Amino acid sequence: MRALSIHPGRGAALALGALPFVLLVLAYLMASSARLADNPRDKLLPSQPALGASAVRLATEEDRRSGRVLLWADSGASLRRLALGVGVAALLGIGFGIAIGLVPLVNAAPPFGALDPGIRADMHALILDVWRQGAMQIFLITHDLQEGFALGTRLLVLNHVREDPQAP
Repeated sequence: MRALSIHPGRGAALALGALPFVLLVLAYLMASSARLADNPRDKLLPSQPALGASAVRLATEEDRRSGRVLLWADSGASLRRLALGVGVAALLGIGFGIAIGLVPLVNAAPPFGALDPGIRADMHALILDVWRQGAMQIFLITHDLQEGFALGTRLLVLNHVREDPQAP
């Protein structure tokens, strides 16, 4: 039997998956012990009790300068930056897709709303047919929620109160 054909059992797979982490911990323990034997105040590879105390302090105690728990504040800041980056990338992707014609932009609010019901139904059928063929994604902007639910697979509903001083 060839080595590539061997399928380890569940326990062996877990042991093989944990092996690199166990080896990494062992290498850290050996290097930390060697450095601390030469210099007990070495902070490059701290001992396990010092490492655990630092982790607990970062996760539970407030920072003297900012008054925030650093682990949670830093994690929240990282997640906000990640979300911002993903949002910007998505907007750029949609924008470039529309710009180069890969994603057609259909503004259905005025054009579809101005059509009579028969032609409007034909246009809906045409858009659904293009989408079912899988040839392209369609970015549809509409003011009609029923039309959005009928034609869309993913909806983004923007709703805000307008304050128009000239409104009746």
